[in-house]
Amino acid sequence: MPIPTIDELRALGLAAGLCAVGAASAEPFDDVRSELEGARSELKRTRSELERARSERAAFEAQTRALAVERQGFEAERRAAKDDKMRVREG
Repeated sequence: MPIPTIDELRALGLAAGLCAVGAASAEPFDDVRSELEGARSELKRTRSELERARSERAAFEAQTRALAVERQGFEAERRAAKDDKMRVREG
């Protein structure tokens, strides 16, 4: 099957109900390329900031769990000491 010309494509598009059909060259747009590269570097920076925030949050959560466990242990010791004092008074 031969490659259709732009005029043939335009005729097909208009016949199919399109308002306009056009074409452009496939040359690179240097200004767009630099803009995309800037956006890519910004996405990398954002991703690294998100990863750092996640790791900081995970560290915070781990410290919070450790403090909760320590507090539970402290309260158990405090209750045991209180019970010991009560036994001494009773004895």
